[in-house]
Amino acid sequence: MKYKWIFSDQARPDFLAKFSEYPAMVSQMLFERGLNTLEKIESFFNPKYDGGLHDPFLLKDMDKACERIRRAINGNPASHKASQGKEKIVIYADYDVDGVCSATVLGEYFKGINYPVEVYMPDRQKEGHGVNQTALESIISNGAKLIITLDCGTTNIKEIEWAKEKGVDVIVVDHHQTVAGNPATVAFVNPYQESDTYPFKGLCGAGLVFKLYCALMSTQGSPPTHKASEGKEKWLLDLVAMATVADMVSLLDENRVMVKYGLIVLAQTKRIGLRKLMESAGVEAKYNLETLTTNLDSFTLGFTLGPRLNAASRMAHANLAYELLTSSDESKINELVLSLNDNNRRRQQIVEKVLKDVRSRIDAYPELPSFIMEGSADWSVNLLGLVASKIAERYQRPVILYQSVDETKAKGSLRSIEGFNLIDALGSVKDLFIQYGGHPAAGGCTFEVSNAEKIKLGLNKYAKNVLTSELLQKKLKISAEINLGEIDWGLMDSLKKFEPFGMNNFKPKFLSKNIEVKKLVFLGKNSEHLKIFAHDKKTSKEFPVLFFNHRVKRDTAGLAEDFKIGDTLDIVYELDINEWNGNKEIQLKLIDYNKQN
Repeated sequence: MKYKWIFSDQARPDFLAKFSEYPAMVSQMLFERGLNTLEKIESFFNPKYDGGLHDPFLLKDMDKACERIRRAINGNPASHKASQGKEKIVIYADYDVDGVCSATVLGEYFKGINYPVEVYMPDRQKEGHGVNQTALESIISNGAKLIITLDCGTTNIKEIEWAKEKGVDVIVVDHHQTVAGNPATVAFVNPYQESDTYPFKGLCGAGLVFKLYCALMSTQGSPPTHKASEGKEKWLLDLVAMATVADMVSLLDENRVMVKYGLIVLAQTKRIGLRKLMESAGVEAKYNLETLTTNLDSFTLGFTLGPRLNAASRMAHANLAYELLTSSDESKINELVLSLNDNNRRRQQIVEKVLKDVRSRIDAYPELPSFIMEGSADWSVNLLGLVASKIAERYQRPVILYQSVDETKAKGSLRSIEGFNLIDALGSVKDLFIQYGGHPAAGGCTFEVSNAEKIKLGLNKYAKNVLTSELLQKKLKISAEINLGEIDWGLMDSLKKFEPFGMNNFKPKFLSKNIEVKKLVFLGKNSEHLKIFAHDKKTSKEFPVLFFNHRVKRDTAGLAEDFKIGDTLDIVYELDINEWNGNKEIQLKLIDYNKQN
């Protein structure tokens, strides 16, 4: 067993009785998600676009943001031509999938009124996350009078204050948590700010920008008149869905609505770049408008398309991804797709190399520290977040990995484990950072190289006091214990209603005991996967169990060393469907196991 197996809070008998029309396993999953009324259950199972989204003007300062943008657009009141507006507008967006999609969404609004705006995304390697003053100096010197930051800006107090002193207004549309008060903006749209009463805090950057788009459309006057027909905003949901999943925010409430409909939009997307990117990745989109279903899912967004778009900023510049999403030049798009796929392959190779290096250092520790911190001038900070995530998951410790970009300054990327708040940890040594920010689970920072050891000691001191033995134990949350005889197509149909899966709506994991190994087959080019033919001793039901990337060695007879025919296992798994040549079968994806003999 790699994990400590724990059960989710189990539904009470009165809850099961109240919703007896559902199978017990389905009721358990409803209970896990806090869906305790018929209204909530209906809304979850049948998310509606109309009526399922909150009023964007419930966000604090949304009215101010719209008013300031309208004033910039209208310019000279005597002119009815938007392109003759007095003020130059610059969109300053973050470089990840969320930021790129945010810039594309807001750009669609200005495109619809034929108003020229510039889009600026910082270089991940040279400038790092957030708004930097050097970029602001260039933007302002080129005539910008209104800067709209997307998916960044919340923690850039000094930079935005500097812009204000130069007579330039800034609107911040961001979802990162505040750490030192609010920036000096003309409008600060962030559901995490104090006194914001928006009913859902889990929107990603692109989700907030979508709200801004809808708000702007609803407050349009004449001039200018937007070219978009009513309801066109729905065609932006492919971008919003991709950003929502890639940024790992909650897939409940209105995020569930936007991702569900976003997948339908993606399946028929009008964006040539997305169609070509899916084609290059072997994704064949199918959809049914009558049932509002598609074969695309969260995996498509988070593990197929998202990494390819993110590879732009990690290996080159985010402008490549932005061009892909906005261009209509097919020949140019084909070049961009090739470039993004090549960047993604190189990214995977480099990540694997750095991961090996970090692991060798950690494995050489006499004792595993409470807070892992390692750095090198040879590592690219663009990729360290990916490596840090893998290290945090493997060692069950918060992690900071950094690149010393020169002799004096270092840039780091942080990842945490469940129950450990990175922002609080960084705050304990905040005087040692030039800058830091992010979420409780992930963040970034800049600091003087000379302070590295002090930061390491301070973070370890803080973590040692916070990390309990319970937090340090890897856990695997199980929805229910079932026998294989309970698995059928009816259950699969019920689970389908819970899609799309993601943060706060994780794919359920089940436990089955006394499962006998009947046969073993190696799969994959390098035998990296294992297929176990499993037999339930209690019900005599049998299913194939897939153990991906098992790392189990073969013995001299060619069998798996960790398993042999006749072994009895307790297994934790997810349920999947295997389709081939028009056939379908239910299969189990093994997550963890315990041998009884």
